[in-house]
Amino acid sequence: MKRNIELVLAYDGSGFKGWQVQPDVRTVQGVLNRKLEKLLAEPIKTMGASRTDSGVHAHDQHVTFKIENAIPLVKLARALNHHLPEDVKLVHALEREEGYCARRSARAKHYVYIIKQGEQKNPFLGRYVWSIERDLDFSAMVAAARCFSGINDFKSLQCVRDFRSRSVVQIFTSRLEENHGHLCFHVVGRSFLYNMVRNMVGALIKVGVGDWNVAQFKMNLFSGDRSQMGVTAPAHGLHLLRVFYDRESYPLDEGKAILNRHFELLD
Repeated sequence: MKRNIELVLAYDGSGFKGWQVQPDVRTVQGVLNRKLEKLLAEPIKTMGASRTDSGVHAHDQHVTFKIENAIPLVKLARALNHHLPEDVKLVHALEREEGYCARRSARAKHYVYIIKQGEQKNPFLGRYVWSIERDLDFSAMVAAARCFSGINDFKSLQCVRDFRSRSVVQIFTSRLEENHGHLCFHVVGRSFLYNMVRNMVGALIKVGVGDWNVAQFKMNLFSGDRSQMGVTAPAHGLHLLRVFYDRESYPLDEGKAILNRHFELLD
């Protein structure tokens, strides 16, 4: 029987055209597959928990694949990290039971979108946050962010490239907070529409700059009309913080700890 291997990766999405393999472009999955096939001398088919888009970062991307090779896990992890490029690294590796899958076994995902309000003076943060020089109404944005929670039809947040007929999504937590001088939009859901989190943020900015009050935001959110919900926020402010497995609750604490370490490194 083949071994079922799980990897947990972190990567800077700036230099990748997303997670998923695509012809003639650099993707995280493409780089990973090539390195694994070279090390293990067998075909590899990886499955990621999240198909992050071009420019999106990940701190806790789970990946599963099956192998015949009997290489010890410690040796595989050490060799893989040695051969991976500087913008993607292995956090840890595990051997899993048959039937476990990084995508299908996931119960929820925690994303954060980071906004820098005011002038950006740190050159090392630009590729990880969306800088907005206008003043933002934080209290109004906090109230609007709560409207995303629950099981709702988010047709108004479904982009034209998402062809799913069903746009009902369950959001467990939706919260805007301040952290290290940044606005951090935390959202936990079982699944998301394509570009959904970035569309959420674009809509929150409309509230922040005073284009809408919270009542107008809520009316547009449940209108089912994508054209009423503002712009799509740029990809580089979005981070996959945490993927949850085998749980009934999905606290923000673990993801926030990851985020705090990220800020401490860049401060």
